Amino acid sequence: MGLNNRFITDKGICPVAEKIQSQLMQFTTNQKDDEEMKVQADALYKTIKYFS
Repeated sequence: MGLNNRFITDKGICPVAEKIQSQLMQFTTNQKDDEEMKVQADALYKTIKYFS
């Protein structure tokens, strides 16, 4: 069962959330171990350096 029909997702229904969505930094928190966390941290570091 998909979520397509379970939520109203029309543009403009939540203008404040839609405005700030592009400004949010969202991170996953379900890495299974320290090694996977290091991989994710390195990817974030490289992304920040690239765009700075």
